[in-house]
Amino acid sequence: MLGINLKDGHYNKPYTSGWFVEQDFIVRKISTCTVVIQGVKSGEQPELTTMWAVIGYPAVTPAIPVWVKGAERKLPTLLLRDKETKVSPLCYMALQLRNKVYSYKRGTDSERYFNWELLYNANHTGYMQQIYFVEKEVIKKSTALLKAWRERGNIDVTQTYVLYDDLDVFITSKYQELGF
Repeated sequence: MLGINLKDGHYNKPYTSGWFVEQDFIVRKISTCTVVIQGVKSGEQPELTTMWAVIGYPAVTPAIPVWVKGAERKLPTLLLRDKETKVSPLCYMALQLRNKVYSYKRGTDSERYFNWELLYNANHTGYMQQIYFVEKEVIKKSTALLKAWRERGNIDVTQTYVLYDDLDVFITSKYQELGF
């Protein structure tokens, strides 16, 4: 509707302050998650259905795959509720980054302003830019397993659990690079 592409660089420093109002975007401060269900093709086992979960503030969180098969015994630790924080570890880290992005606190409705410069910038140090490469690696690791499972015709839950552990370590290490 507005014809604005924030990624074109015209809304970053030195052209602007880097702040932008969120009201015309899908992802907003109040966004809590995004879920994509990747179904199966005709003839494939339903257990291959994959839920890609983006927990917390979606602009700063990578998608993580989850499968129903084996979920009664194990899920990614990053997606499980922490007793202390009352949210999952991934959600907690995403909310901390979101609070930095939405740190403007002057005047009425100031909570609608976000720091685009922190999300995306010419130096490629924006949170979205850094998380993009994390998500790309998560998808690469996950789709390799999915391909093998499709060829076999079913999920190997042991491989699922190993992937969950690997993704927990990998994603946590990348958030540590962002200051956690």
